[in-house]
Amino acid sequence: MCRALKVHRSGYYAWKAEPLSARAIEDAKLLVEIKQSFEDSQGIYGSPRVHRDLREAGFKIGEKRVARLMRQAKLKSVRGYRRPRYKSGKPAIASPKPLATTV
Repeated sequence: MCRALKVHRSGYYAWKAEPLSARAIEDAKLLVEIKQSFEDSQGIYGSPRVHRDLREAGFKIGEKRVARLMRQAKLKSVRGYRRPRYKSGKPAIASPKPLATTV
């Protein structure tokens, strides 16, 4: 099997002994906190606000890392919970059309 996958036997057994890196283990712990913050906001908060919540809780983490973990976990903020301000694609009417008069 190692020949088919083109990996060394020693590399396979080294990977098998410790399959998860320290970074992956830390990401799994952070993901629990990210999901908690996301659920506390009813799914409204995106990565900038979740990042701010984690920083306030004492975690040292970057916003891009939070965004990457949220993207991998398929956590998306709810968009459109505010009314749109303007409608585009509809021309403004300055005055009504004049009536055609026949004499």
